[in-house]
Amino acid sequence: MALDDKYEQLLTAERALDRRENALNHDTGQRPLDERQRAELLNAQRKAAQVYQTLSRSEPAPLPNEPPIYYRVRAATGVQDHSAQWRYTNLFHLARASPSAFTNAETEIFEAATKDGGHVRQVGGDSGL
Repeated sequence: MALDDKYEQLLTAERALDRRENALNHDTGQRPLDERQRAELLNAQRKAAQVYQTLSRSEPAPLPNEPPIYYRVRAATGVQDHSAQWRYTNLFHLARASPSAFTNAETEIFEAATKDGGHVRQVGGDSGL
């Protein structure tokens, strides 16, 4: 097995652990989201929907009482492979350590994914599909 294949397997396993850690951190017994949090979550979901639609995919649905930052991390992780700069970054740790740095990473990841999605549509459109 090539070194690149092993690295990709390790990265896939690490992301699975990150998703599990996020699920464990998400306490469904928390108080319901307040109005500001619900608005922030809705805004994050709309932003994710725009990006995911360019890739012909559905955005992840928010979990019950999921804090907006956790949703944003899950949404960005789903399209993270489209960004060469952020592909191998643990977004959960970045969001915890520096929310502003995560916001920058999220923006760049979504821009790269949108660019890739637009390129796929152009290629598909030219081929008569």
